[in-house]
Amino acid sequence: MGGNLNHIEGRRLQPTYFEDSDTTRISTQFEHIKQLSSGREFVLRNSVSRFDRELKIPMFSFAGAQTSSFSEIHILGTNENVDWVLGVNLLTEDFEQDNPLLSLAHDFSGNTTGIFAQSTMPISSRWMLESGLRLDHTSAYGTFVLPRVALMYNISEDSTLRIGGGLGYKEPTLFTQESDALYFLNILPLDEVRLDAEQSAGLNIDINQSFDFANGMSLNLNALVFYTRVNDPLQLEAMTQGHYIFSQPQDYLDSKGTEINAAWFWNDFKLFLGYTRTDVEEHGLVGVSESTLIPEDRVNAVFVYEREDDFRIGLEAYYFGQQTLNDGSTGRDYWIFGLMMEKIYSEDYSLFLNFENFTDTRQTRYEQINTGTLLNPVFNDIFAPLDGFVINGGIKIRI
Repeated sequence: MGGNLNHIEGRRLQPTYFEDSDTTRISTQFEHIKQLSSGREFVLRNSVSRFDRELKIPMFSFAGAQTSSFSEIHILGTNENVDWVLGVNLLTEDFEQDNPLLSLAHDFSGNTTGIFAQSTMPISSRWMLESGLRLDHTSAYGTFVLPRVALMYNISEDSTLRIGGGLGYKEPTLFTQESDALYFLNILPLDEVRLDAEQSAGLNIDINQSFDFANGMSLNLNALVFYTRVNDPLQLEAMTQGHYIFSQPQDYLDSKGTEINAAWFWNDFKLFLGYTRTDVEEHGLVGVSESTLIPEDRVNAVFVYEREDDFRIGLEAYYFGQQTLNDGSTGRDYWIFGLMMEKIYSEDYSLFLNFENFTDTRQTRYEQINTGTLLNPVFNDIFAPLDGFVINGGIKIRI
């Protein structure tokens, strides 16, 4: 629960703002692997998840249960120099909203059936080809053909070059960051006739270089450039009388950038460093605009000391660069630091303890995040953590 402290602590003599969110998640996973007499491998997988949520704010509540499942059967095999996979899968999703208004009912049910094939094969002493094809049929948005291909070139024993690309898609969904920020209040149901699935195309090129040193130290460097285009991106637009509707006003958005990663190993020490530069733009009838709430620059660093099957401790740091906000202003950059520890007692169980964001980075330290009244606050864009310093720990039990 969040909101006015008087409400949280039970002093409710006058109406004040609050948010009360209760969630329950139950999931199952199953996997069966069988080696066939032909040497091929048969794999059966299934997972089922049920997510119940109830969200309350003054004068409004949203509640419902979402049930989803994933089932897959595939066979892995090798013919001469070709490794291949053939399979089929089924995804189902169902959402039932509790006591909705007729005009704002978000109940939905859908399924996706798919077949797929993947192969890996050498085409010369230095070139390797990875290819795949997926055919998905959705109950609401039609059929999608999704090829994928990647070429890997062995420059030397320690250097590789990889070029890859493929197609993808995403069905419209009620559960987006925009709708969640509005608590699903006054949002009109998805119109499957008027909306299309988002379709994407991506291309990436990366080069990898490994170094081994005489003292047992090793270093791996990777540099990546990428480009992704998404047609008909889904957006939530304000209408008259305080309602909101999902629409696709932009022709497409594209994301391009670079990523550099380094991994250093020496005895029981490991260091991982990464930098990502991303530029995301929306293209529509009114021109080109920068996508909001996406940091252009990100840095991650993790330093780990680990004695195998005994103990590990790690220090992590994450940097988020400036972000363009929805009102045209710029959100400031910030760092987050964490400390993680785990003691392994046996193959069956271990203890862990995490100190997340121990420098207590919070957006409320930089600015006031709300205006308006105590009953009707207006919140600014959230671009940094609100929780601050968090400690969590527990026991891992392996069955």
